[in-house]
Amino acid sequence: DPAYYQTVFMRYAPDGPSVPLLPVGSVPYANPVTLSEDGNRLFYAQCWNVQDDNSLFELDLETSEVKLILKDIYGCASNAMAYKDNALFTPRPFEGRVVKIDLKSSPPQVTNVTTGMVAPNAVKFNSKHELFVVDDGAGEVALVNLTADDTDVNRNVVARFPPRSIDNLAFDQDDRLFISSTAEASVTEVLSDGQLRPISSEGM
Repeated sequence: DPAYYQTVFMRYAPDGPSVPLLPVGSVPYANPVTLSEDGNRLFYAQCWNVQDDNSLFELDLETSEVKLILKDIYGCASNAMAYKDNALFTPRPFEGRVVKIDLKSSPPQVTNVTTGMVAPNAVKFNSKHELFVVDDGAGEVALVNLTADDTDVNRNVVARFPPRSIDNLAFDQDDRLFISSTAEASVTEVLSDGQLRPISSEGM
């Protein structure tokens, strides 16, 4: 599906008009959005609403049915999400951890993936099914060992940035890793040896 989605819940298609998926303003503090592998399930969550609790939802794109997955999460239900094998992997920046939400269980089971971070705010899988996490608080990008028993020490740092300067990550079709910075409004490629190659200048 070449269409893409954003957290004001509009669907943009290259060959048609944009389509609203939910009423404007119906999900205050909406932040991340991700799709299931088959493209039929859309997941979204509230984040950074420190006055009230935040929730995590699923929208069935075929029926338009909204399902509440988790609720009453302080600070941030999710700041980013990665879907794999009927589970969501998501950072909890206020809790310093990344969790796995098993969607097959009822209620969904939440388990730790990696812990002991400062403020993780993004996760992504590459084509090898390896999970990477951005810890904005520490300025680190790390590869997570999903089979390790100790979740406090199951990360291998692959790149370092100034703390509180990085926001998100993405892979291209060749598994090249790119990091975005909200502090400097720039994009940087992380090379295989950990060196950093600027892709866009600051202030783009």
